[in-house]
Amino acid sequence: MNDRQAYSKVQSDGAITPKEGMMDMARAVWANSRHLEVIRVPESWEMTKGEGVTIAVLDSGVDRMHPDLKESVVGVFDTTGGDGSDSTGHGTHCIGLIAAQQGTDGVTGVSPDAKIVSIKVIDKNNHGSVTMLRDGLRKAIDMNVDIINLSLGTKTHPGPDVELLLDEAEEKGILVVAASGNESGPVMFPARFDNVIAVSGIDEKGIRSDFSNYGIENLVCAPSVALVSTFPGNRYAKMSGTSMAAAVITGILSLGISILKNQKSGNIRSRELILDLLPTVSNDSGDPGRDVFYGWGVLDSTRFCRNVSNGL
Repeated sequence: MNDRQAYSKVQSDGAITPKEGMMDMARAVWANSRHLEVIRVPESWEMTKGEGVTIAVLDSGVDRMHPDLKESVVGVFDTTGGDGSDSTGHGTHCIGLIAAQQGTDGVTGVSPDAKIVSIKVIDKNNHGSVTMLRDGLRKAIDMNVDIINLSLGTKTHPGPDVELLLDEAEEKGILVVAASGNESGPVMFPARFDNVIAVSGIDEKGIRSDFSNYGIENLVCAPSVALVSTFPGNRYAKMSGTSMAAAVITGILSLGISILKNQKSGNIRSRELILDLLPTVSNDSGDPGRDVFYGWGVLDSTRFCRNVSNGL
């Protein structure tokens, strides 16, 4: 894939449009709690809320002045030539799922005390170049973040430069999480790479979302249908897609990293321990063991955090 070819962020297939999906504060707060219960996040907060963890979100930018994100977003960068603002809402929504901080009102992310660096690699037309993605990865790695969230994808190999950067992230102990895609087809890049955590989606009934891509690359899955989160303009909206599932998984993994940092465990060891734990802390779905639709299953946040804490 050369630089003239565009990659698109993983589309929120079935996403409710802003006009239909906007909701008042009371409805947003109630709806926001549903997916958190499915993955057992509230019990995890007794151990950590993600303090000490920095996450780079490479997406369509962010509304950093949203009241639920003002304390979470600590850096904004843009590889598309703009100011890092979010013209589609996708990046703001994913960031809120990861680390929104509920005040007296609003919604709460999986890891509300984690810090977010937003790196815009998707332009207002929902496209980006390999150069934009490469520069975004370079920035995230140079900042030595703990996790990189890639709720984006392409059907074609993004080229050796991107692959080398993902190898470098692995060598530095940085976890990279990516959405598998929403075409009900093969897992997209970069989720298809071996050193990336590919995330598929489930619906409200715990069954594979009909749009979720499949393949042996899928490692874990998470809720992906009608998730409520932050939206530009101090608003809230429902969106669906493996983009949302990837953001949820990023939030859970950041809780584990926070625990390890509090225990002063090394970064490389953190990555290895977390990856080794995934088969034992995921609720098996579909065929026994790892399968092409669910990976190891739905990641259980509380069991994950407890096992990380115990070094299991």
